[in-house]
Amino acid sequence: VSDTVSKVANFEKVPDADNGLVNRAAYYKVINQCNFYLSAVDTLAQKNNIQYMCKEFAQVQMIRAWTYMQLVQLYGEVPFITLPVDNAGTGWETNPHGGWANADNLLEKLMENGLDLAYVYEQRMGLPNYGTFVTGASGVSINSQILLFPGDLVLGDLYLLRGNGQNDYLKAAEHYYNYLEDYGYANTGSSTSHV
Repeated sequence: VSDTVSKVANFEKVPDADNGLVNRAAYYKVINQCNFYLSAVDTLAQKNNIQYMCKEFAQVQMIRAWTYMQLVQLYGEVPFITLPVDNAGTGWETNPHGGWANADNLLEKLMENGLDLAYVYEQRMGLPNYGTFVTGASGVSINSQILLFPGDLVLGDLYLLRGNGQNDYLKAAEHYYNYLEDYGYANTGSSTSHV
């Protein structure tokens, strides 16, 4: 593989934009879109007595958490921003309103900003289901749910990233176990996987 791919795969710390595949701005574009969504979503909205926005709220929280985790793995410490940025004059890249995130505090910061609630919603309501996507390649179709970010996988990775003693490793193992049980991979040996 090229050095570029190898460095990303091995989570080597590289200067921003020094690697063709690693650019903080690209990650923050994803985070900012999540922040815009989360600032406007109404999880109490109901239709037919169902809070229909909760599944998407949970999924957007998981996407934002996973994206922050990638940033921390690649750069060590990064600005933690949970408000939408709609102009270049915030100064948050050097003085972030949420402080700085690193492996030691990322999980706590995410939990304080809705990840804990997102996990509860996902456990109660499940993942969003947008049906099956037909790829156009000889009848190949993909279930939309395998493209999502299950909470147990994201939280398992976050506990491992923090690695603050035996309890974090036990929590990671618990989340991975729940994921395997919930999706049947522990019993079926299925090669279908999530992120």
